[in-house]
Amino acid sequence: MTLLALLACGGGAPPERVRPPNVATAAAHVHYSGNALLLDDRELGPSRALLDDPTRSHAPLKEALSGRSDREAGVWIGLPTNATWSEARAVLLTAGEAGAMPAWIGPPGDAPATGPLTNSTSTRTLVSCDPEGVPVVGMGHRLTFETQMHAGTRWVSATLRFLPRVAGEDGGEPVLAELLPESCWRGAACAQLADATAREACEAASGAPVSRLPLGGPAGCIAPVAKGEAQWRAALPASLTALGIEPTTPTMVMADEPVPLGDVLQLLGGLADHGITDPQIGLLNMGSGEPEPTCDLPVRTAADVAKAAGTWYGAMIARTRTPEETP
Repeated sequence: MTLLALLACGGGAPPERVRPPNVATAAAHVHYSGNALLLDDRELGPSRALLDDPTRSHAPLKEALSGRSDREAGVWIGLPTNATWSEARAVLLTAGEAGAMPAWIGPPGDAPATGPLTNSTSTRTLVSCDPEGVPVVGMGHRLTFETQMHAGTRWVSATLRFLPRVAGEDGGEPVLAELLPESCWRGAACAQLADATAREACEAASGAPVSRLPLGGPAGCIAPVAKGEAQWRAALPASLTALGIEPTTPTMVMADEPVPLGDVLQLLGGLADHGITDPQIGLLNMGSGEPEPTCDLPVRTAADVAKAAGTWYGAMIARTRTPEETP
């Protein structure tokens, strides 16, 4: 067959070589060829090695990425969508340890890949507190998604963890804080909350604070329960909008090890469509053993979230008051 005939039959570069349009040209390409793991055109061993321990970095890949002079251009994780989440997560972990960030995840083709991901943190850990320097000045929350799998069924669950917001360093923007000593709450007041529903709930609060809130979304689940192809991308923006979740909300995404990568990309794509483009990435232990949810969670509106947030804030204020400060 002549070269002209070959080109007429499909010509040009094969589809698997097409770099997604949003991936940096200089980003290293991690992909499979048959049963081998490759960095660009360099074979690094069997692809199954990524499954040996997905909680640890892949030593040959880490060495290869660390040795690149252009590693700060990042890495494109071009694995097929039927790969498991643990395979992609192992590559992402390795890239982070090698300093080869940001990262993009997605199969070859004309569609944009997920990313760039930097895995940056957005909270500040405080184990001591100068009441004059870092008092509580409000509240925020962190959003966590978990994609789980049981008996071939996959589902997405979401929770909000309420966190205090403290004064920033050197007069900077306030930041969310972890492990906050009670002394930082001196002077905190319900009036610091901008939402009227939250303020009212704060004033009425008493008892122990509940810091983690399961989110149901308009239909009682944050996204549809799936037994085949996940359809989460279209569902997530509507759910997050109904719940009043801002695109600036710090977000973490975790998934069960055997969940197909394509499903997690649906989740990440839905978050990106809502404006959450750089979540932190984590891994759940294989097989939770839990059946799929019944989609009956009561938190379905922004007012539900605001009421729970205000209740938590008011309960924390009440818990940290001295007897002299108690009305």
